[in-house]
Amino acid sequence: MTRHASDPDTSVATLGNGVRVVVLRLPHLATAAVSVFVKSGSQHETARASGISHFIEHMAFKGTRTRDCQQINLDAERLGAEVNAHTDRNHTAFHMRGLAADAGAFVRMLGDIVREIGWTLMVLIQIGNKDTDAKGNLREDAPTVNAIRESGGIEMAL
Repeated sequence: MTRHASDPDTSVATLGNGVRVVVLRLPHLATAAVSVFVKSGSQHETARASGISHFIEHMAFKGTRTRDCQQINLDAERLGAEVNAHTDRNHTAFHMRGLAADAGAFVRMLGDIVREIGWTLMVLIQIGNKDTDAKGNLREDAPTVNAIRESGGIEMAL
């Protein structure tokens, strides 16, 4: 991990995998805000895949490999946390805000939402039978699969 610092209340660390972590220390507040920014926005999309980043932003809250939609909502409610997300031209961001004592839980929950999306295949299958074969398997040449692949893929959005 590489650390960068120009202000004693600001820490920027670059993890071994290239992820940058920015911490702004505001000790006078009893709250914490945690955000995850992903380099996936409208400028990264082809015309054919227009809107895929925003679609993924919304679908991320539909469930992960470890939490379904209801569990995501219950976990946030138990913490009294605000949960939000937005998609912009050059990024998609996921946010949680609540008591400072719960900051670690926010990091874990957002990490789960961003890294463990479990709905991908289910959503693609639900988009339409045109994307699946007679057995319900995704066709590699399916229009939806191709649109996501052209946009940089699910991997880009995660």
